[in-house]
Amino acid sequence: MTIITIGLPFYNQAAYLSAAIRSVVNQSFTDWELLLLDDGSTDNSLAVAYRWLTDPRIRLISDKKRLGLASRLNQIARLAEGRFLARMDADDLMAPNRLQTQLHYLLENPQTDLTASFAYIIDRQTRICGLRGLPAQSPRYHKLLTRCPIIHPTVMGKTNWFRRHPYNPVLQRTEDLELWLRTLPETRIGIIDEPLLFYRDLPRKHHYRTAMREYRDILRQYRPAISPVAYRFYWSVSYLKQGPFFALRQNRLTGRFFRNRYKPRSQAGQLHAEAQLYLAQKNTFAD
Repeated sequence: MTIITIGLPFYNQAAYLSAAIRSVVNQSFTDWELLLLDDGSTDNSLAVAYRWLTDPRIRLISDKKRLGLASRLNQIARLAEGRFLARMDADDLMAPNRLQTQLHYLLENPQTDLTASFAYIIDRQTRICGLRGLPAQSPRYHKLLTRCPIIHPTVMGKTNWFRRHPYNPVLQRTEDLELWLRTLPETRIGIIDEPLLFYRDLPRKHHYRTAMREYRDILRQYRPAISPVAYRFYWSVSYLKQGPFFALRQNRLTGRFFRNRYKPRSQAGQLHAEAQLYLAQKNTFAD
């Protein structure tokens, strides 16, 4: 039985997809399968994916339909053959030790259902911009609703957990937050305070607006779990955050804002990150 399934859904990611796959092939842990799920791409993404099928560990599924991320993630859980399931987005890169580190954590802590990690932030040109992550702590409703410590594409957990707890396919941008909140009472989540992913955090106007609208719907649903003062505060902040974002967008400053909002790195940390990035991107048989 395969130990780890990596689920990688993609939609029009021809520019980044090959690098994402390469970072999986370059993992220090090798007992994995990679499921590539096309979500109805109209660019050259399928042709990029086909080039990697010479590796028998890689499977490609394409039904030419546009179903959305949440539906594809549920499909991955149904198709996965691995004991554990790792998330990844098509424009991100895995650090070379990601699978090995998260597998070790899950095996050493069998009561844990899911694990996530910190992440390096990269821009469109794959330049390292910062570090994202919050100290490990037991998630609570108010923590998840304010500064969620779970970076979605860093998540890896028990495959059966994902099958028992599917994503809500109606949601477009907050399917992960809704899932963490819905399963909080019965789920154990461990945060590894080490960056195991290079996360391409790109500002997108439409996505941000959708995310804020869905966030307010979720906030309304979980209103009984937080104080009235906190509810009014989070609700107001969700609107206030949109104003500066659109002002920055109008002046083409969103990229600078997103680059500067993450933790700075020490010189040693920068050198380590650059070395990890090099190993994640080194050429393989399919290049």
